Amino acid sequence: MAGLLGVGGGLITVPFLYYALTVLEFELATSNALSSWNVFCNNNPNVNNFDQSYEFNAVDFNMVKCYGIFMLLGVYSGDIICCKSKDTNSSTILLNICFYGGFIILFS
Repeated sequence: MAGLLGVGGGLITVPFLYYALTVLEFELATSNALSSWNVFCNNNPNVNNFDQSYEFNAVDFNMVKCYGIFMLLGVYSGDIICCKSKDTNSSTILLNICFYGGFIILFS
């Protein structure tokens, strides 16, 4: 499922690491940093994998162009929702509605 959405394993590993580290009673800043940096450390192998696929002409750029704009719009809209909202609970609820609404639209 995570690969289908284009986010790789980060959709699974980041929440898992965050909750595991909070259960182990790490500080909030430490658990946030460790779970977020996991995604950044995975970028180098992903770029190498893309380069190898590109060398073998296995990248469909029409699909990248088609879905890429929606991924960028999702990132920017999520950023705007988080930055403009003063209440973290309401922004979290709104982002969850957008995320799960996207699933419903995608799979209906």
